[in-house]
Amino acid sequence: MLADTTSTVEVSLTVRGNLDQVAEMMRRVFGVSQDEQEQDKIIDNDDETPLPEVWSREDLARLWAEIYNRDARRLLAEMATKPAPNGYPVSSLGPAIGIGANMVGGKLSSIGFARKRVFPGKKDFRIVDNGTWRFMLDPQIAAIIRDLAKAEGL
Repeated sequence: MLADTTSTVEVSLTVRGNLDQVAEMMRRVFGVSQDEQEQDKIIDNDDETPLPEVWSREDLARLWAEIYNRDARRLLAEMATKPAPNGYPVSSLGPAIGIGANMVGGKLSSIGFARKRVFPGKKDFRIVDNGTWRFMLDPQIAAIIRDLAKAEGL
């Protein structure tokens, strides 16, 4: 008997552990190497925040439309409320939109997967300063994301 490959299949995965353990498991599950992760600007900050690759309003609007998960869009919108140079504390993101810390990684991955799907090879506009564990969005990018969120009522 042949399997029906046209049916929708849903898979849920629960990963428990500390941040490093969960990050390693997610890399394994999604096939992301450490080199790819470093290319996505998960960096150690040496008092210089690198400038993001140029992202136009049209690019960000197109990306926004491809982020299908509403909580992922809410998370990005919240992140945009505190742009660089101070940034948004990673640990505060989930509570700010009412989701558990265990859900944040998946929502952030949704944003990354959409970016890679729509703009393969384009560097991420989200920068994580590993020294302070803050997301650092360029203020102009943050303003565009806030506009997109406002237009959606987020």
